[in-house]
Amino acid sequence: MSEWVETTGEHLLYLTDHLQAQKIMGNESVEAVGSDPDFSPILSTHARTMLNAEGNPILVIGVWPLWSGVGTVWMLVTLEALQSHSIALIRGARRFMRRIVQRDSLHRLQAYVFPEHVAGKRFAEHYGFAHEGTMMGFTQDRQDIQLYAR
Repeated sequence: MSEWVETTGEHLLYLTDHLQAQKIMGNESVEAVGSDPDFSPILSTHARTMLNAEGNPILVIGVWPLWSGVGTVWMLVTLEALQSHSIALIRGARRFMRRIVQRDSLHRLQAYVFPEHVAGKRFAEHYGFAHEGTMMGFTQDRQDIQLYAR
């Protein structure tokens, strides 16, 4: 059984450590956001966490507000969430995005996806995002990123 709760910096730090230990992620910028108290208000209003039966975070989804009417969807997800909680993940993510779009009057949601990240592409397309293009050398280490939007 899973439960959706308000996101905290501790949830981000836990997931970052978990994903790095499994060699799934190497992004230290998430650690900076998770430990910065200035980001707590944004996390509590623009992100949600899915907990497993043991109370451990297995997914965090959020919308980072860019400017009025535009936000970037982001997600940290474990294999457990994808494999054992996929229906709750799909329904919870849909509810969360719908709520944020209505509450913040967003006319555009976008998502950045690594070209080799098949699950990320499927997620974006499932929720009605269209591939708009590839941003060449977009990351700090000059990796390409695909832009999806709706």
